[in-house]
Amino acid sequence: MKEGSVPFIIASLGIHQGVNDNTLVICYNIFPTIAELDRNSTAIRENIDGQSIEPLLFKKSFNRSQPLIFHSPYHVNNIS
Repeated sequence: MKEGSVPFIIASLGIHQGVNDNTLVICYNIFPTIAELDRNSTAIRENIDGQSIEPLLFKKSFNRSQPLIFHSPYHVNNIS
């Protein structure tokens, strides 16, 4: 998994080791993922940004519910 263009690494009991996946994720996927792993669905509001990536951690099918949008204003050529 990659967070934008940076590798996203996660480790925990029960998560398969050595799994590489090219699925893009983003930092706001972390909270819903931890809440789902903790089986605490009451912590997740319906309108929260992000989506649990728990299926990716256990080699299951993952379907993104919303597109990822990356904005990098610092990569624009500065004109002096």
